[in-house]
Amino acid sequence: FCTYESMLAGRHRLRCLGISRLTNTVGLAFAMNQIPDEALTLAAASHTERELHITSWNLSSNFIACIAQHFISNILPISTS
Repeated sequence: FCTYESMLAGRHRLRCLGISRLTNTVGLAFAMNQIPDEALTLAAASHTERELHITSWNLSSNFIACIAQHFISNILPISTS
């Protein structure tokens, strides 16, 4: 239940920033590189990028991916040949 409330709070925070849809963060770095080199615009974009990276669902999916990778590496034998 706590995770669900955390995700709702994260979604609310993003909506307050004017972000209504985020499916994943894969294209975020590309989008950041497309922003004009204006100090105020870059500062706002950097703040928004940080907010997107710390959303609870992004952190959760990164955690799950890490655990899954660790689990797989523990099951598969290491080849010594």
